[in-house]
Formats: sequence, structure tokens, C-alpha cells
Amino acid sequence: MNRNTRRIISAIIAAVLMISTAGCGSSRSSDNSTDTSNVAETAGADTFELAPGSAVFTDKHPLSEIDLSTERTWINDDPKYTEILSTMDLDKKKNNIVKGAYLVATDDDILYFYAYDEFETDGKTKIGPYTTYEIASTTKTFTATAVFQLIERGQLSLDDTIDRFFPDFERGKDITIYHLLHMQSGLYDHINECDKFFKTDDKKFLLKIMFDEISDEDFIQALNNCDLKYEPGTNFSYSNTSYHLLAMIIEQVSGMSYDEYVQKNIFDVCGMEHSSSMKTGDVTSITSAEGALAEITDNGYAVSPNTDRGDGDIHTCPADLLAFDRALKNGKLINESSLAEMFNMDKDYGCGMMQVSPKLYEHSGNNPGFKSVNQFLDSDIGNIYIIKLTHL
Repeated sequence: MNRNTRRIISAIIAAVLMISTAGCGSSRSSDNSTDTSNVAETAGADTFELAPGSAVFTDKHPLSEIDLSTERTWINDDPKYTEILSTMDLDKKKNNIVKGAYLVATDDDILYFYAYDEFETDGKTKIGPYTTYEIASTTKTFTATAVFQLIERGQLSLDDTIDRFFPDFERGKDITIYHLLHMQSGLYDHINECDKFFKTDDKKFLLKIMFDEISDEDFIQALNNCDLKYEPGTNFSYSNTSYHLLAMIIEQVSGMSYDEYVQKNIFDVCGMEHSSSMKTGDVTSITSAEGALAEITDNGYAVSPNTDRGDGDIHTCPADLLAFDRALKNGKLINESSLAEMFNMDKDYGCGMMQVSPKLYEHSGNNPGFKSVNQFLDSDIGNIYIIKLTHL
């Protein structure tokens, strides 16, 4: 089967399934055992700067004492972690049938690491902490972080209405940045409800979304003509459109493309050397089990990076995602007030964040071929980060 045939079949399957980068984002499940994912190269000399005092994957860290080229599971045997680890789903037999990686850490240490026994796309590097995956809707946490950075700089406000950025959108005067962040805009999801957002059921047109053939001009034209589900601020509905618009607003305000902004203001700040957003030629270092579905676009994304920027286009690895989590929670990216708003659940959604239980928050992502879950647990021993990345 040649590449073009695979791409056509992949797009048709994806369109029928209507699987988006949002995945199960709107249905928060406490069963985290189903969301896992692969990791990168074996632990070694690769280092990256984290929040002060953080442990990293280096030769000095206990994780480096095992050979990840053969051994797939490592657990910290420090007694102070015994109780917290006993509450987690760390069954080795179960994890061995999950194609991915599972990382548990605090601000200062690694508690647990598992990687599926498989090679990356080069055929010789075993999956490890630096293997890259698509994280789909987990991208939204990054987008929300970028918005709060601009708010802190005085370039945006939660109360700004979006007609400032999209003057031809008549209902823009009723929708605020706050509404977009908290999924209260009333906008139809341009991916999961694309027939309503674009007002067409033409399958050929809808396939353009999967092939990344929807331009910003097409998107804005559809926005200007679209209807709302409900009055902004009165309800909650998970919508990729809200975060796609936030990415476009970030571009207008910062004068940078979304990927340039995230690279400079998040990836570089956190030392996320194995992460990227929307770059042509960028590929994950693991192939999804669906195979053809991961090849819908020439740059290796399972879905279209331009159409999904801001709501589901970031590639990263467990080590880098941990760097981001630690930096976010420890004031390296945004201040305490902004962080509190991110975790403020208003009508079931924070800002790029959802609540699973009183002390457990997360964002998950799901697209053709990949799943991700990034969790923040408030515990008696401090912040705990639980990262699961999977190729299905």
C-alpha cells in the first residue's frame, strides 16, 4: 500500500471516527490506567534546567543506575514514598501490556518510571524518558500558560472581549478571554462538531481538516458566520475552537507565531530540548499502533498541526513534560495568582486544567494513534506529577 493510499484511508477512518486532539477531554475519567505513552532515549547525560532544587535524569540520579536498554521499570525504594506509591496503579504486569511510558515524580525526586519494551522509529533506540509523543489536548495547559504570561505583562486581560482580535465576528463582543479559557464561549467545536462550525456536511470539505487544508482565513470566515450553542458564560462545553482562538490571539498580541512563542517563553525557559510545536518536518520518535493514521500529514502528525495549534499540536516527552510541570507549579512560568486561576474550576473546567478529585487535577489528550495524561496531585509530601504517554 503506497503512502497516498494510506493517507486517504487514514483520513477517511479518522473522519468517520471523528477522533480529535481533544479526545476524551470533556469526559474526565478517574481511571488513569488507560492513558499511558512512550518515552525517549535511555537515561544518560542529557540534562535540562528545572525549578530550583529539582532532580533530573542525569548520571547522578538513581534512575541512571539501571540499564533502560534492558530493564523497563524503576521504583524509588525510599521509605518516605512507600505509602504514596501504594495508592497508585503501578502493577508491572499490567504496565507491560501498555505501549508507552509512566512517570511519577515530586519537585525533588523521581518516584517511579516505566517504559514499554520497544524501539523508537530509528529501530535501535529503546523507549525511554526522552521519547517524544503527540500529547494532543494536553497542549491546552501550555496555551493557557502562555495567555497568563501575556496577562501578567499587561498585554491581555481576562475581561478583554474577542472582538478586539476578530472585529468581524459579531458575537465577539460577548465572549471574553475568560470564557475561552474556561470553555464557556458557547462556540461549536471546529473539530468534533465541524459540520456545525463550518456549516457543511460535505465530507470532502471536512476531510480538509485532517489534511491541514483549512487556512486561517477559512477558519475566521467560518467563525464570523457561526452560531452559538448558548449565551457565553452561562454554560460549559468542551471546545477546541476556544483554544485555537487563544493561540491566534497569542500570535496577534506577541507578534510571534504560536510555535515561536511557546518555544521562547515555555520550552526554552524550562529547558525542554525534546519538545516542539507545529514545526514542518517534526515527527514523533515513536510510531502509533495505527500506523497509517500517524501519517496523515507529511510532518508526522496524526492530525493537522495548523488547524489544531493551541488546542492539540505539541510534541514532547516524559522528561520535558515533568520539567514543564515543575516550572509551572513553582512560579517559573507564571505567578501565584495566575496559577490559582488556572486551577479555578468554574463550571467544571479551569484553564487548560480539569479536576478529577479534590486533590487531583489533570489534562488529557487523545488523537488517532496517541493518548496522554498529565496529572498534578497535592499530597502530604508536596507536589506529585503523574505523566502517562501512550501510542495506542
